[in-house]
Amino acid sequence: MKPADVKRALEIVEDALELSGRELDLFLDDVCGEDSPLRREVLSYLDYNVEGTVLPAVTDSSTAPEIPHAAVSETRYDLGDEIASGGIGVILRAYDKNIHRRVAIKVLRSKWENDPEVMRRFVQEAQIAGQLQHPGIAPVYEIGRLPDRRPFIAMKLVKGSTLEELLDRRQDATYGQAKFLGIFEQVCQAIAFAHRRGVVHRDLKPSNVMVGEFGEVQVMDWGIAKLLDDKHREPTDGQDQNHADGAASDLEEVETDARGHSTRIGEALGTPAYMAPEQCIGRADKTADVFSLGSILCEILTGEKTADSLDAVGEQLDRCPCDQELAELAKDCLQMNEADRPPSAGVVAERISTYLSAIQSRLKEAEVAAARAEVKAEEERKRRRHTLWAISFAAVLLAVAGLFALLIRHVIKERQHAAQADALVD
Repeated sequence: MKPADVKRALEIVEDALELSGRELDLFLDDVCGEDSPLRREVLSYLDYNVEGTVLPAVTDSSTAPEIPHAAVSETRYDLGDEIASGGIGVILRAYDKNIHRRVAIKVLRSKWENDPEVMRRFVQEAQIAGQLQHPGIAPVYEIGRLPDRRPFIAMKLVKGSTLEELLDRRQDATYGQAKFLGIFEQVCQAIAFAHRRGVVHRDLKPSNVMVGEFGEVQVMDWGIAKLLDDKHREPTDGQDQNHADGAASDLEEVETDARGHSTRIGEALGTPAYMAPEQCIGRADKTADVFSLGSILCEILTGEKTADSLDAVGEQLDRCPCDQELAELAKDCLQMNEADRPPSAGVVAERISTYLSAIQSRLKEAEVAAARAEVKAEEERKRRRHTLWAISFAAVLLAVAGLFALLIRHVIKERQHAAQADALVD
C-alpha cells in the first residue's frame, strides 16, 4: 500500500479497536465498503495490533531468514540480491511484476519486528520519504508486508555510486572538485526542501547520498528523520518565497501517524563523524542538518573527515587549497553553537549556489577574454603577415628597379663606348 493508504488504515484501526462482531462489520461497511483492499488491510492490522505502529508483528520470526529468498515472495515483487544493509534493515534489488520495473526493497531485520519504536520509525521513514516529492529525494512506491509478515518499503532503485565511494576514488582533494561541489549543491537543495516541509534528516553523510549513472543526486535513508514542531517550521502561507512571480506554493507540511512521538532526552541518533554536538543528547533541529552539511563540505574540500574541535577544523580548512569563500561556509556550518550556524539548509544552498554561479560567471568572462585575446592575436598575426608581404613585395620591386637601373646604366655605357669607337675611326 502507499503511505497515504497506510495512514488511512491506521486511522480506521484506531476507531475500530473497541469494536467487535456485528458492530465492527457495520462500521467497516460504512468506512471501507463490504469488500475492499482497505478493509482487508484494516482487518489484518486488527489481528496483529502492535502499540505505536501501523504494521503487524510477526507471530513467529524464529524461522524467518534475515534476507528473504525470491522463491518465498508471494507479493508483486521478485526479490534479488542485497544492495546494502544497516543496523535496522536490509535493502534488496527487486523486480515489480505488475509494471515491469526494477525497484529497491527495504526489509526490516527480523530482530526488530517486535520493537514498537523501531517499527514506528520504519513506517515513518516510508511516510516521510513518500511525501517529500523532490528530484533529490528517492521516491517511495509502496509499504507492505512480505509473506513472513515482515514489513517492507518499495522505493526507486538508484543505479550508481554513493558520494562516499566517489570521494574515496579521488586522487587528491582538488581532483574533480567542481563536480563534487555541484553534487553538494543538489544535496543542499533537497535538504532545504525537507526543512521547508518541516523535516530534519539527522543522518546526512556521504554514504547516504547516491549519485546516479547520469549525474542525478538523491538523498537516501530517512529512517531517523524527525518531524519539527510547529514553532520550528518555516511559514507555509501559500506563497513560495522562491517564486518571483508570486505564484502559490505547493508546499505543505509532512504528516505521519507518529506526531506525538519525540526523541527521548539522551537518545543519540546519527553518525558520530557527521553529527552535531547537540545530537549527542537527543536534540536536533534544522541546524543539526546544517552541521552535517558542513562536515560533508569539509570532506569534499580537504579530503579528510572533519576534525573534532572548531579550532582544528579551522586549521584543517586553512591548509587546503580552496577558495576562502568555501572555507568560510564550511566553518560557519560547523560552529559548535547551533545559534551561530546558518539557520537552515536553504541558506547553505543559497550560498553555495551563489558561489558556483559566480565561478561560472568568472569562467565565462575568462572564456570571453580568452576568445577576445585570440581574435586580437589572430588579427595581429594577419597584420604581420600583410606587413611581411608588403615588405617582401617592396623588396622585390626595389630589386627589380635596381636590376633595371643597372641594365640602363650598362646600355648607356655600351652606347658611350660605341660612340667613342666611331669617333676614333673618323
